[in-house]
Amino acid sequence: MTEPRIRITVDGQPLQVEPALPLLTALRALGFPIPGLCHHPRTGEQGRCSLCIVEVRDRDGWRAEHACLLRCEPGLTVRTVSPHIHQLRSWAARLLLARGPFNEPAVEVMLRAVLAAAEKGDNGGQYPDAALPPLSADGTDAATPAMPPGCILCGRCIGMCTGIGKNKLAFLGRGKRLRIGYVHGPSDTGACGTCHACRGVCPTGFIRSNGQAAFSARLYRRRGVPRNNGD
Repeated sequence: MTEPRIRITVDGQPLQVEPALPLLTALRALGFPIPGLCHHPRTGEQGRCSLCIVEVRDRDGWRAEHACLLRCEPGLTVRTVSPHIHQLRSWAARLLLARGPFNEPAVEVMLRAVLAAAEKGDNGGQYPDAALPPLSADGTDAATPAMPPGCILCGRCIGMCTGIGKNKLAFLGRGKRLRIGYVHGPSDTGACGTCHACRGVCPTGFIRSNGQAAFSARLYRRRGVPRNNGD
């Protein structure tokens, strides 16, 4: 039996949606052009790229939230466009661009579109560009040196690897040293298989072959297992 649809308000419009549906999924289904890279229906919510920021109305006013992490509930009131939203998305887009170049050209196109939208929007001078994290002279982001260019640490590959029960990929380190690694188990024969499931959900094209080739971690690499960067 199908649950009755509930009413939410988006940008002032009353709309009917399925209860408990991820807000990002609902908004996109309703035609709202919400950007995002880390969410995938098969890997669940990540909340890592921060491109899908929206604002939710509560008793204290509007607060910024990741649309991918919110569930639709009766009376939910959100807005998808505001100076603050543009500015937060542009910060995220700039940091993500610094992790390029990307094998998937559409990623850079989308990120630059987010920046362009923010530039067109009026931020009222409340969120000046001077507050953006600095980038190095060569365009790379010195705050995220642990991964090679092309990986945005979205976690889709980990979600997929875990979801299909292989559990070969994991986040390693923390803070500036956060990275994704391929971790061998004690009875592992060395190969991660030929499913290429992680490659299928990688938004940037960083994974060209499989998780082992893309993320072999030196710390956990077994003796005799060659390292391959996937190129």
